[in-house]
Amino acid sequence: MMLTKLEKRNLIVPVALALLLLGVGAYMWHLSDQNRALQELITKTSLRINKDRATLDSLQDFDEKERIYLEFRLDDWIPVFRNGEEVKLFLTKKVEEALASVAAKEEDWQWIPSEIPPDPSHTGAFHLQALFPSYAALVVFIESLEEGVPPLLPQAVDIHKAGIRLTCSVTLNFAYRLTDERV
Repeated sequence: MMLTKLEKRNLIVPVALALLLLGVGAYMWHLSDQNRALQELITKTSLRINKDRATLDSLQDFDEKERIYLEFRLDDWIPVFRNGEEVKLFLTKKVEEALASVAAKEEDWQWIPSEIPPDPSHTGAFHLQALFPSYAALVVFIESLEEGVPPLLPQAVDIHKAGIRLTCSVTLNFAYRLTDERV
């Protein structure tokens, strides 16, 4: 069956509209597919942002806790004092206790202030002259100062034998901070 010219002309508009609707439908399907892909990307990005934010928050909490912990640990190893006199009193007590534990006698004690203190602490040295009953007592004395908290670190030891006893000159370093320099 052949279509006449008039029928063909009348079919052009509905066929064009059908093709147009088919094209619009395909375009809408394509846009819907792109929209779904973008929504998935947005969801994944949002989840990643939330995960990264939670990680950052936990790292900041950890950093805060670690900073507080390290500050207290720093107070163990580099103690805080109000002034230089308090430092001298602390050292005098610590050295006298260490000397008494090994039955040694103090002969002379001299504070040697540091010229250029390193940050964040000051260091001071003191020179101690004492009489020790034996080499073993001297070693125990130095070990007790080094291993104590805060440590007193020997810089020089000069030993002179005097009969059965030892006269020793010991120079020790001590790190400290003052109250207004607390980290």
